[in-house]
Amino acid sequence: MKRIISVFLAAAICTAALGLTACGTKPTESTTTTPESSSTVTETADTAEDANQIANPITQRANLDEVNEVIGSAMKRPADLELTNEAWSTIDDEEKNHIGQYTFTYNGGSYTLRAAKDTGDISGVWENGTTLGNGREGDVTAITTESGGIWSRWFDGDMQYSLYAEGATMDDYTAVRAAMA
Repeated sequence: MKRIISVFLAAAICTAALGLTACGTKPTESTTTTPESSSTVTETADTAEDANQIANPITQRANLDEVNEVIGSAMKRPADLELTNEAWSTIDDEEKNHIGQYTFTYNGGSYTLRAAKDTGDISGVWENGTTLGNGREGDVTAITTESGGIWSRWFDGDMQYSLYAEGATMDDYTAVRAAMA
């Protein structure tokens, strides 16, 4: 009986010790006083960790004009089509030129149009461990991906365009592509 009580007490003490260690720890703090002022900044380990995060490269934009200003292009909206869920953004990459991105819905299909002054792959669509544009040279007419998406790429002067769609028919995709000419 004493042995059972001893084992029980040992288990209870270990559990309590682990609980206090895990639950009772206080975030690591560091205090800094700047030379320019007498104010003190207290930084916890949590806020220091947030400062080391990679910044989101996508910046939401209000309209096409803002996107074109950032990327230095004349990205076009497909003309004369009823589009919904329109959103504009830029992808800001310090190593490359900015990429303009326009997402919208047409007849139930979700589309992503990208444009950039860049000859690298701007599709942003991965398949079989690589992006769609990797290894393909020049213009690419509409191809169907293994996942059922439709993608094409074309160049106009120093600008590259990439159009990807999910849930779209080839007829609708062709209509959207033609409306951008």
